[in-house]
Amino acid sequence: MSTTVIWICGLILTVAACGTVYRIWRGPTLLDRVLASDVLVSIIVAVLCVNMVAKDSYELITLILLISMVGFIGSVTVARYANNAPSREKRLEPSRIQEVNRNGPQAAQRLAEAKRVAKARKRKKIKEGK
Repeated sequence: MSTTVIWICGLILTVAACGTVYRIWRGPTLLDRVLASDVLVSIIVAVLCVNMVAKDSYELITLILLISMVGFIGSVTVARYANNAPSREKRLEPSRIQEVNRNGPQAAQRLAEAKRVAKARKRKKIKEGK
């Protein structure tokens, strides 16, 4: 393989790795960080593949398979954990979701207004009770 192509691949993978490490460092949520770490594992596998092609050998194939399996199992484990984690947001009741879907954006606006009014009433009752 041409040395120029190998250098170009290395440069592209380096830029991708830097962007991925930045996302791991800054990621606003845990799932963003997990996804970025999975992408980083894929980039490492790609670097090993480019290295194998450059050296014209298959010595690293076992390492590539092992790293890929560990990355996959880690991603599935975290995704499963995140799926079971309780949500911080209150969910709409099914009847409310059906109402929003059936009536379009106007129903969503009415629902938001009703929630705002209910919160205001609740705050008013709390203030009166004290």
